Amino acid sequence: MAANPQLKTLRELHELDRSIISLRKRHEAIAPETEAVQQTVAELRKQVENLAAETKRTRTEAARGELEIKSAEANIRKLIAQQNQVKTDKEYKSLQQEIATQRADLSRMEDETLQLLARIDELEAQRKSVEKRLVEEEATAKKRCEDLEAERRKIEEELAVLAQRRTELSHRVEPDLLEKYEFILARRGETALAAVSEATGWACQACYTQLTPQMCALLVGGKIVSCQSCARILYLAE
Repeated sequence: MAANPQLKTLRELHELDRSIISLRKRHEAIAPETEAVQQTVAELRKQVENLAAETKRTRTEAARGELEIKSAEANIRKLIAQQNQVKTDKEYKSLQQEIATQRADLSRMEDETLQLLARIDELEAQRKSVEKRLVEEEATAKKRCEDLEAERRKIEEELAVLAQRRTELSHRVEPDLLEKYEFILARRGETALAAVSEATGWACQACYTQLTPQMCALLVGGKIVSCQSCARILYLAE
């Protein structure tokens, strides 16, 4: 079984490219992950703002209700005073009916205002709960974003080292073979090369197409062979 130095170097290059591809994928994922962390914090801040705004609106409605209650109470007192001064039974009953109506309205206003005050307490409790979560999430997000930024810088440093190593390896591969490999790499990515072995029936382990006897002989003889189906460059599995 003859060894091909070019194929050996190409396999080294391919392993390097696999590492580069993996690092690039992780590098690309860091920005969306950072945005997702920041989005969680932004959503909690928005919740706090919305709860504060709703609390303010509810306080305004409750204050308006309290003013209406005072006005209604004053009006009822006025009607009672008038009732004590009327001279006819008809006028008395008319005012009595008006007072009853006003009292019913007053009772409704008091119930509505009490509901608004209860809603304010509820909103305040919700806001405090969300603010607590926000403080916790901000601390967690800050740490996570710092970790992601450190990871990003480390990956970029590793990629720079690998890029230099790749240049060195590429110069050791014959131009025609390198061009062929680069073409396949652009389309197949991490699986630009595929293993073949007698144990697996001399089939390409990427697409499982069986090699012809002639292709097997060439591969065993140390020649560069490509899969006739998927075009990947083949190598003998160790």
